[in-house]
Amino acid sequence: MKFSTPKVFVFFLALFLAVLAVVDKLNIVPNIPSLIIDQTFWLAIIAYGLLMLGNVMKSL
Repeated sequence: MKFSTPKVFVFFLALFLAVLAVVDKLNIVPNIPSLIIDQTFWLAIIAYGLLMLGNVMKSL
């Protein structure tokens, strides 16, 4: 299996989701919408899954 570097957009989207999960978990910003609360684990999993797909798939 040959890996490729993810596109810049995919990298920054995964980075944004991971940072959002950490910020929500640490309660740095107290007014994050209730949609994200208690979903930080899944948000981080989605971020790293997106980054993994960006590395595996050449078109992503």
